[in-house]
Amino acid sequence: MIPPVQVQQNAKIGLKLFREHCGGRKLGLPEKLANGEALSSEEILEVDNFFENFQRDRGKSGWRSEELPSADWIQWMLMGGNEGSHWAEIARELRNSLLI
Repeated sequence: MIPPVQVQQNAKIGLKLFREHCGGRKLGLPEKLANGEALSSEEILEVDNFFENFQRDRGKSGWRSEELPSADWIQWMLMGGNEGSHWAEIARELRNSLLI
């Protein structure tokens, strides 16, 4: 399944911030999201699990700041942001309905 355009754009922002503030190593799944590549069921499950398990603090300094981003916000954006969370949830529900 190919991630929606807004998920791709958010992942691109996350990659830009990661490279500027955290280093330059490769990040497979976020790069696939940013490039609009088709994800396997397992990769979509990984995105969904990230959002289900990620403890974020939106009140924390640096949330939604591209100049001084928090590590939490960078991680959130690497996986597609709010739109990534919504997309992964829909994909999970669709997958579960097909398995029934």
